[in-house]
Amino acid sequence: MSGTVVHLLTETDTFSDLHGAALQRWVANTLRFEKEPAIVACARADSSWGIDHVTALLLPGLWAYSQIKGRYRLPWGIRVRMLRRILRPVVRGLKPDSVVWVHNRPDYASAIETEVRAAGARLVVHLHNSLLTSFPRMIGDSLRADRFVFCSEYLEREARSLRPELGHTCVVHNGADERRFFPQEPRVESPGGQRTVVVLFAGRLVPEKGAHVFVEAMWLLLARGIRARGRVLGATGFGSANPSTAYSRSLRKDAPPNVEFGGYRTASALAEEFRRADIFCSPSVWEEPFGLVNVEAMASGLPVVSTRGGGVPEIFAAGGGVLVERGSATELAAALEALIRNRARRRELGMEGYASFQRNFTWRTVHRRYREVLAGLDRSQESELEIPRRARISEQNRKGTSGDADLREEASCPTSH
Repeated sequence: MSGTVVHLLTETDTFSDLHGAALQRWVANTLRFEKEPAIVACARADSSWGIDHVTALLLPGLWAYSQIKGRYRLPWGIRVRMLRRILRPVVRGLKPDSVVWVHNRPDYASAIETEVRAAGARLVVHLHNSLLTSFPRMIGDSLRADRFVFCSEYLEREARSLRPELGHTCVVHNGADERRFFPQEPRVESPGGQRTVVVLFAGRLVPEKGAHVFVEAMWLLLARGIRARGRVLGATGFGSANPSTAYSRSLRKDAPPNVEFGGYRTASALAEEFRRADIFCSPSVWEEPFGLVNVEAMASGLPVVSTRGGGVPEIFAAGGGVLVERGSATELAAALEALIRNRARRRELGMEGYASFQRNFTWRTVHRRYREVLAGLDRSQESELEIPRRARISEQNRKGTSGDADLREEASCPTSH
């Protein structure tokens, strides 16, 4: 695929290395391996990524749209007209070799599909969450993307079970930046000395991420006399200026003395926190679509204790983690205690996870899969062009007409798909 690729972010995403969430990190880290210019269409952006061949296309209307409360409850007829107007700069100037790659918003793709098709361009919908199944059926039924990309096999299976009519689908996992996330040098510890093990939680302070289960597990460890210090990093959203909520306030109020809160961290500061820790804990209580922080922990050489469900088991298919039942502070505390007491096992799991990261979850690996998706769009387009040519030849042969000799010769040649 040699044409321009336009990556369209959601209304709440900022294209920024300082303030952006996991979705835009996928875009930036994948595109940094590209040689061709690309465009990122978004509500807000800054220059912190420093990728010269990527241009930010700012959509002020998208930011205004993000401020509308209840926007997803608006009648689809009203919302689609609003989105077409907001996204008009995205489809302006598209060429037949262009690709519009829509992240996490099937309604955006549905709104602009007609314009994308009119330009002869290709349309990709990339799902980082279960949004294809949660959006109203009428939106999904009207959408015909050239490719549906999912961040995990779990999401792909979920979408196909509810929407078996989906066309071409594929899975492209997320990754971590090995320039930032890498293992700490082995600590020199005195023989027989006891050191307080640091257990790190990093994520949004919202119920589904399970920080409350982590806090409860740390209470259990404290009661058992286990030498461990829990460190909670995160805020209610992305960025440091997030207001507290009843949930985040209750976490601080209910936390035991062996737990401390470090606030929001991103980029290099977050990577340093990983290197200061001994164990990473990700106690999600929902069907986590993927779980990027787990991969960042693996890249840092940390053993991980996480939960079964969603796409998380895919991350640890080659080792590196211990999985427990979601919502069980008892199981979580037991798994943490076993690792805290067994330094050799921590090291073994950390090495397993790091090896798996190197094989499966570097951004270079993700970029290779990205290029395969784009190449597949080219092959699909060639196949679609081939079908009408073959149909015309068949019709000519059926009628006994001589037809076009060159066309018959072309049709007799095998094509690769």
